[in-house]
Amino acid sequence: MEDEMNEMKQEGKFREKRIKRNEQSLQEIWDYVKRPNLRLIGVPESDGENGTKLENTLQDIIQENFPNLARHANIQIQEIKRMSQRYSSRRATPRH
Repeated sequence: MEDEMNEMKQEGKFREKRIKRNEQSLQEIWDYVKRPNLRLIGVPESDGENGTKLENTLQDIIQENFPNLARHANIQIQEIKRMSQRYSSRRATPRH
């Protein structure tokens, strides 16, 4: 009887450790998936714009403003899209 209780306690501890480890793994995955995003405000929209054109526009902006970064860093864009305009052109942009 006592052995069974000890075994149940050990199983409970093992289960708790496994749950904590799984929660940490899940958090690491979310941290990887939810990386900080880069927002560009005030980039004019062009006709027939698609993901490739947006990517080229971003590469041009990086090349123009950060030439050393463009040469030395291997920048890989995972996803790029244009968002609806939420910002008023008359208001100041947020300072983060």
